[in-house]
Amino acid sequence: NGEGNEDNPLKLDKYPTEKSVFMSEKNKRNAERLVIDDDIEHFSLLKGLPNNRGKRTVDQAKGTRRNKPLIIELFAQLEMTRYAKNGSDLVKCVNTLEDTLKKTINAQEEHIKYLEVSLKGQQERCVELNEKWYKAENLCKEVMTELEHKKEEILHYQREIEAFDGKYAQLLQINEKNQHIINHYRCTYDYSVESDTEIVSLYQQKQTLEQQLREVHNSINVYNNAYQNEKAERKQSEDHFHREFQQMQQKCKDAEARAAELQRKNNLLKDEVTRS
Repeated sequence: NGEGNEDNPLKLDKYPTEKSVFMSEKNKRNAERLVIDDDIEHFSLLKGLPNNRGKRTVDQAKGTRRNKPLIIELFAQLEMTRYAKNGSDLVKCVNTLEDTLKKTINAQEEHIKYLEVSLKGQQERCVELNEKWYKAENLCKEVMTELEHKKEEILHYQREIEAFDGKYAQLLQINEKNQHIINHYRCTYDYSVESDTEIVSLYQQKQTLEQQLREVHNSINVYNNAYQNEKAERKQSEDHFHREFQQMQQKCKDAEARAAELQRKNNLLKDEVTRS
């Protein structure tokens, strides 16, 4: 008859009315906000269970925190309809509502399990990315160390070239001085019979000096060719190294961005699991 008894914890003193049995339009809108489609082929009811009445939940539509009167009212309405005089149809409707609530609760529990598994996978992925980032950082340090060694080698070769240029300038000065002496003797020497031996000696000295000069020029050409080849190879190696280093830096940035994104998703999943 709708009145309260020992089996009815609500202890109703009157029959349920249409207003009390069916939710208002405002409460229906509130219920729609609590049911979220999470793209996992079922709907998840966010908290609001009878064994959790003392806590507060998050309204995801508004982003505010509030008590859970709606779910409590739904369960109260469910209890009230058990004692109405509408007959078997109302009982059938109530049973359907109970089954729906149980399925919703089970779906939410499955979703929580799914979130836990997903959170574990994201954590493992973050650990993997952190390891890759650490290895990439160590590789960058090794590359920078190798680059410093290459710079030191280049400075060493530059110092050697400067020293060789100084020696070459000295040889040119000596050759120029000897050439002046030869020209002087060519113009002023008295070509007498007694001086033939000295002329031959000077001529031989001139040939020797010219031969030495040609050898110096050949050595300079060989060294210059070797230096230019080495310089070109080092330039190509440095360009290749810089490209690889920039690519490695970009990969490190991408890995950091990915790790940050995964960490952000991790935090969101943790928050969702915590709220659930």
